[in-house]
Amino acid sequence: MQPEELPAIAAEAAAEELPALIGALEAAKAVAWARLAATAQQDQATRPEPLLSLPEVAAALGIPEDRAYDLAREGLLPVVTIGKYKRVRESTLRAFIAASETPATPGRRLRKVV
Repeated sequence: MQPEELPAIAAEAAAEELPALIGALEAAKAVAWARLAATAQQDQATRPEPLLSLPEVAAALGIPEDRAYDLAREGLLPVVTIGKYKRVRESTLRAFIAASETPATPGRRLRKVV
């Protein structure tokens, strides 16, 4: 059966057959969506992880570009070297941010620098 045949099948079906036909169509729809989602996940898993330039890293962290270069040079922020270019994996940046987090200290207020 081809998808273009479905409207004709529904039009010719007896009224008492329609609930079963609709149920079968919904089941087929669920299987098709599941396969489509699995294919999208496989495509995403095989796609290479995006690499960020150090200026992009600096912008994401809200720090000066020089500091991002310093972090890379000091080995505090792992980089991928491509010739003379340094790049940072998105997952590495997320891990760096997570490792840099410190819990808030109760009762201690941050000073506002003017």
